[in-house]
Amino acid sequence: MQELYLDEKIIDLGFVDSDFVLLKEAIKENGEIILAKMHNHPNGLKSLLSGHQVKLVYSHRDLRACILSLTKKTGKPFDKVYKMSFFEEAVLSLSNWQSYDHITYIDYKDIKGESEKAVKQIASFLQIKNINTKLITEKFSIERQKKRIKSYKRSPKFILRILLHKLRLAPLPKDENSLLHFNHIQSGSIEEWKNIFTKEQSEIVKNTYSEWMNFFKYE
Repeated sequence: MQELYLDEKIIDLGFVDSDFVLLKEAIKENGEIILAKMHNHPNGLKSLLSGHQVKLVYSHRDLRACILSLTKKTGKPFDKVYKMSFFEEAVLSLSNWQSYDHITYIDYKDIKGESEKAVKQIASFLQIKNINTKLITEKFSIERQKKRIKSYKRSPKFILRILLHKLRLAPLPKDENSLLHFNHIQSGSIEEWKNIFTKEQSEIVKNTYSEWMNFFKYE
């Protein structure tokens, strides 16, 4: 998103906290473009954004792949992950996001792949022209992001922050250059879950989150 708005002054908040402290401060800056990331739709968000132009880019991925990624990230089994409150809230907040006037949906497969489809779709949605979609696609490919995280995990800053996090004195470390948490990307595989989860587990996800899965046409 920063690459798309090269000629504009923007405030990149990364992931927004539930109290909207940074978001509230950013909104006070008239004329600024604010970029914010969220997994779920916190209470009070829509009223906070009332009167402002809001454009939403909703990226989605097969929930079974998301759950597999979370099992790797947390070290917890399937049964403990698929109904995690954090995960459940993120999935069920879809209807809240759909209540906004301007929203576009980006498939993870288009982000994961090397095609420029996702970048072109976002640029068109934001009505931004004359951009180098190929350059942006290459710069922010999954493989490039994984290399950034690998490099960050070797830095002294990460070592200090992960120690403070383990002592519960600091939040989960993230790379300030990419705004990715150090464990944000696992394998990046699209269909790895098919080789891991049983048919029963697959059906559990489909039935538990049927409305979401059907909306995005995941079989």
